[in-house]
Amino acid sequence: MIIVFESDYTNLDRWFPLDRYPRQLFKKLIKKGTQLTGQSKALENTRKGLDKLGFNYMLNPKEKKIQSSEIPVMLFGQTKVNQYIEKYPNVNFIVGPALYSHPIENPRLAEYENVKTIIVPGPWMKRMCEEYWGDKVVSWPVGIDTDEWSPQSNESEKKIDFLIYNKIMWGDEDLIKSIEHTLEEASLSFRFIKYGQYNEEEYRQLLKQSRAMIFLCEHETQGIAYQQALSMGIPILAWDREGYWLDPRFYPYRINYKPISSVPYWNDKCGEKFKSMDDFPGALKSFVYNLNNYTYDPRSFVVNNLSLDVCTKNLLSIYECAQD
Repeated sequence: MIIVFESDYTNLDRWFPLDRYPRQLFKKLIKKGTQLTGQSKALENTRKGLDKLGFNYMLNPKEKKIQSSEIPVMLFGQTKVNQYIEKYPNVNFIVGPALYSHPIENPRLAEYENVKTIIVPGPWMKRMCEEYWGDKVVSWPVGIDTDEWSPQSNESEKKIDFLIYNKIMWGDEDLIKSIEHTLEEASLSFRFIKYGQYNEEEYRQLLKQSRAMIFLCEHETQGIAYQQALSMGIPILAWDREGYWLDPRFYPYRINYKPISSVPYWNDKCGEKFKSMDDFPGALKSFVYNLNNYTYDPRSFVVNNLSLDVCTKNLLSIYECAQD
């Protein structure tokens, strides 16, 4: 397998024009440079899985290797996709999963004959993309390292009832304040961690001290961070609004798509979900009851569905199909 990863994701505007500049400055000021971007983390875990299964691959080889490849080449990053596809029309490509936010950024991608498969990270994104790219779209999550993210055996260290993971990108301070107030009324302790402002070791240490997590995010295409928590045996109370995809680069004037999810890979073993603050008190009560009675088993969900072994084998199946 040949993997080509070229991504300028960290230098792209994300939420409004030119926002990359204050984001870059902010990252320098808080000195949290050890946190990988989602795309880089996805590549890292893909490589871990391939290494674990002993599958040979080349990362970013010289273009002569790409030009002469008789097997599909995986274009992992979102930049220069068309450049490779058009430059080497006799080479077959698997494109994704670290790709575009929406197909309108490259609506004709599936029309290239040498694009055999387009990988997206999760099921709701697959449904969104199929309208444009058709049956070339497949859904595939990168694996979670269940050895690295394993349960904390010393229960006496769990002094925090809830770690609140804040990945709200487009503002809902009232929701956060209301959740804080409800937890305080119930005499439940909590700590915050904010997306983009921590490194993985900080996150792991906080999870070791926590009984559960509240996950706040408008949407996730995969959601590696919440799946790392599940792998550590941490049940989650997740805000899953299931409304429109709110990315301001597209919504509401260019794209109106729903339903989305903040926890696209999930079952009842993982915890509970709530749609709005109106639902939160009831969901919290049910969650705490089940938590105290050890009803949840989040790690088994990850081991059976999202481990490096499982996901890498699924990727190899996708790869084999692209060779037909």
